[in-house]
Amino acid sequence: MKQRVNCTGCGRIDVDTAPPAPQTAKTHMVCAMTRALAMAFVLLVAAAQAAQAAGIVRPRVAEPAIGRDGDIATLAAKYPEGTWLPVDLLGLRLRTTIAINGVPTSVILDTGAQATLLSKAVAHRIGLDGPLVVKKPIEIIDANRRAADAVMVEIDAVTIGSVRVRGVRAIVADVPDDLVLLGYDVLAHVDLFFALDEGIVGVFAPGKGPVPSRAKRVAIATLSRPGVPVPLDDSGRTTAAFMIDTGSPTTTLRDVLGDDVGLPLDTRFRRTVSGMHSRTTTKGAYRLERFQLGRERIDLGRVYAIRGELSLLGNDVTMRHRAMLSSERATLDLAGLPIRPPTRTLGPDGAACASGPCARVAVDVTPANAPCLRVDIDSAWRDRVIEGLVDVLDQDSDSAVGGGLFFFHVRVPDDGVHVCLDVDGALSTWKVPAKSTTSLLRFHTRADTGCGAQACFGFTGLTVAPPPPPPPPKG
Repeated sequence: MKQRVNCTGCGRIDVDTAPPAPQTAKTHMVCAMTRALAMAFVLLVAAAQAAQAAGIVRPRVAEPAIGRDGDIATLAAKYPEGTWLPVDLLGLRLRTTIAINGVPTSVILDTGAQATLLSKAVAHRIGLDGPLVVKKPIEIIDANRRAADAVMVEIDAVTIGSVRVRGVRAIVADVPDDLVLLGYDVLAHVDLFFALDEGIVGVFAPGKGPVPSRAKRVAIATLSRPGVPVPLDDSGRTTAAFMIDTGSPTTTLRDVLGDDVGLPLDTRFRRTVSGMHSRTTTKGAYRLERFQLGRERIDLGRVYAIRGELSLLGNDVTMRHRAMLSSERATLDLAGLPIRPPTRTLGPDGAACASGPCARVAVDVTPANAPCLRVDIDSAWRDRVIEGLVDVLDQDSDSAVGGGLFFFHVRVPDDGVHVCLDVDGALSTWKVPAKSTTSLLRFHTRADTGCGAQACFGFTGLTVAPPPPPPPPKG
């Protein structure tokens, strides 16, 4: 009988009670003023504590220092005990490079996958398909709950950062040639610090990862995959167990739970979920006005969760924070990504550009009065491929686009980049007004566009598909 494996990613206070000493009228007045000031201070502290308790606070910070290649990451220097790996932000999938049996391999970090998954092509390149390799037939379940045949092999060592995990039993399956999902069987043995604003992920020994400043901690379950409870109503009696899935770009809520609770369903949204050999289309997204994470009820604000067959905490929520995932401590620490200015005032040589900001993003309108995201990059960056990550905020400094982020990979021509696009129709979907606050979270060069073209613009959140074109007139 085949083994079945899930692969969804594929104090106390003492008070002096002695009687008060006699007081003069002047003393009374001073004491009254002192009490008033003390009370005002207490109220201010209480208000600040209440605001902080209401949700994760995002600090406003200055634009980062610019080097030859754009934004300079500071976390690697601050925490040198970790190994910091660059992350490809294309599509908000966490792709980086590790070593499998000593062979450098591009992988997607996927805590939602119970086991590490390799394509047949990658297995061949690493030498896992030889006649002496023991292959055990198994059945795996994909993201659409469909079964598929595969084989299980043993990897001698997986090296991620400075941590080496031995004896990993990986799955080899008929999937796209370049696909490797590094599953929780490996990721459970390290602490992971995600910082999309710096384009890096830190890998630390188990239990040794640093906690982001201003972070709030949530206790998680760590079995075959990490999970966290989320109350779906004010009473907390109805709770969904969400799997923390770094392989999923979007958060999903199991339809049975969402329908039973009667959560508002926005039927404008559809999303196609691709499994190994199957594709399904889900309709609608539940609107959770106050998405409270864990029994600690950490408020993450409004979240739109796709209606689906599983409850997954996706990167649209998790990675909108600086996040430390530690299976050793059974905790998830979340701190708000900083809100950065919409500009970079310096070019690659560290000098100001003659035309003004060397890079700028803004919400503007087209001549037809339609909203668009304007991206201007000065010619000082010519011939370089720029990777950018942009957040658009409402008047309360929350996401104006349902939690999504805009990203672009563009090779800068001689005259610079000057475009204004409604990327994937996101601004129209969410009715974002012109001059909304923008935060240029990430601006850095990369080796190539990653999309096989001169430019790629995308949006990680939910959008409404445009209506089909009208049929041509008859005759």
